[in-house]
Amino acid sequence: MDTREAIGRINEYDVYVHVSWLLSQLKPGTLLDGCARGIEASLSLYWGSGGTGGGPFISPELSALLAKHRVQLQIGFYYEEAGPEAH
Repeated sequence: MDTREAIGRINEYDVYVHVSWLLSQLKPGTLLDGCARGIEASLSLYWGSGGTGGGPFISPELSALLAKHRVQLQIGFYYEEAGPEAH
């Protein structure tokens, strides 16, 4: 699911905004911790950049949100060349 369009901010780089929107789509009270039943759940984040360094900031609020839902966050870093629209 691409959260950039769903939250209405294509250039939003705050991971908390994306994760909180995604988790808000769950039914209230739903936890993603199924380890006791042998089920594993995680969120995967695609982070693309032009190779200039940097990356997402994991804030205390994001950490608390992930802990509340008992879910892991995987971040994949990918190189992206700037397209003509970036110039």
